[in-house]
Amino acid sequence: MGKSDVETIVHRDRRVRRDVFVGAVLGCIFLLWGAFRQLGFAWANGTAFVVILLVAALWLVITLVSQRRLRFGIRGILVLTALAAVLFAALGQRWYEVQSRRTALAAIEATGAEVKMQCWVTRDAWQPPGWLVSSVGVGFFADRWSLQISGTNIDNEALAKCDLNGYSSISINASNFNDDGAAALDGLTELASLSLNDVAMTDKGLAHLTTFRNQADISGEGLKHLAGLDRLHSVHLIRTRVTGEGLMYLRDANRLTTLWLTNSMITREGAAGIASLESLRELNLSGSYIGEAEVPYLVSLKNLRTLNLDGTDVTDQSMPHLAQLPYLEHLALGQTLVSDAGLVHLEELRKLKTVSLNDTNVTPEGVTQLQQALPACKVSFTVVQSPPASMFRRREN
Repeated sequence: MGKSDVETIVHRDRRVRRDVFVGAVLGCIFLLWGAFRQLGFAWANGTAFVVILLVAALWLVITLVSQRRLRFGIRGILVLTALAAVLFAALGQRWYEVQSRRTALAAIEATGAEVKMQCWVTRDAWQPPGWLVSSVGVGFFADRWSLQISGTNIDNEALAKCDLNGYSSISINASNFNDDGAAALDGLTELASLSLNDVAMTDKGLAHLTTFRNQADISGEGLKHLAGLDRLHSVHLIRTRVTGEGLMYLRDANRLTTLWLTNSMITREGAAGIASLESLRELNLSGSYIGEAEVPYLVSLKNLRTLNLDGTDVTDQSMPHLAQLPYLEHLALGQTLVSDAGLVHLEELRKLKTVSLNDTNVTPEGVTQLQQALPACKVSFTVVQSPPASMFRRREN
């Protein structure tokens, strides 16, 4: 046998060992991956160690079949096992968290309630590839979670069984949830938005809330519990007993930019409470009892960009006050008694982008004049045959 024949055999032997080595590595990777997907959160409670030992045993079998060419010593096997254990313990812990959420929500669904959970990745840094997300689910990488629970079967006991930690947005709709169950909402430090619709909560339950975006039976006195929330940015109060006075408690909430106080009775004192929230950029008072006596207080809201006064008692006499909001961009005056005479004052709002004048006393001629004065402003307007239904008529009823 010549020298060239020996070199050929050596090269072939190296290729065989390399191919076997690559195959063994790929086999172990796929085996670990498959086991990980099947076992799920079991990786966090000891099963991972058993599977890793099985993989190590398989590796030994491969080395024996390949005539010990790929045989590893005890040290190499221990190192491989340790690395794999650390990797999958970390992955398993995350998987356990995701599965825990799903298990808790499944218990609520069993009561007949409707549960919707959403999650998404908001990080600007590394984004997982699509194939990886489809394999393990977006929840494995998500850093934002939202939860919506609906149904009359949801009560305090059912909600207490659900771990609400880690959710940035929670919505509870049409349930038997009340003040006694509000403790389940206490200490949710990651919560940025909370919506309670058609629930039996009052001021007492509000004391448990660390972040608030509420639609419940809350009075102004209950707002004092929100006074220390320096990160509060949005408050929604719909069909409540809040008149506005309680909003004085929030005057130091410098980050509060959005306030909805709709279908509510707003007094002069209440308007003064709203006026104290100088950081507001969006104010929605639609359907509320607010008119000529209360509108002047809104002049102090110099940062206001959006104002919704649909269905209120606003008349032409209120328009000069609204004209003093220099940064106003969006204004809704639908179903009010505003006419062409009041519309003239809006020409002073040079930054105005949209105006809603549906079901008012405004005429097409008045709209044309406003559009000529503010060509960049989009006007929404419908002609009505009869005078608009105002809040005055509702008060009489």
